[in-house]
Amino acid sequence: MLLTPKALLRHPLASAQLEDLTNGSFQPVIDDARAHERADQIRRVVLCSGKIAIDLLAHESRAHNEDIAIVRVEML
Repeated sequence: MLLTPKALLRHPLASAQLEDLTNGSFQPVIDDARAHERADQIRRVVLCSGKIAIDLLAHESRAHNEDIAIVRVEML
């Protein structure tokens, strides 16, 4: 039995486009896209997965923390 939260079912950060499903492949690690724009400012990398990653990416304080990159680890 696998228990997962339903909060991510329709969350925009947890969804994929149809072309991602047909042309893409599984990504065991998903990099922070915003961190690439300011790579020289990054001082801390946070590795997390699932709901924790989505909550951190969507949190309002993320706009004030320009030196943190959040990396999603999808396969532990």
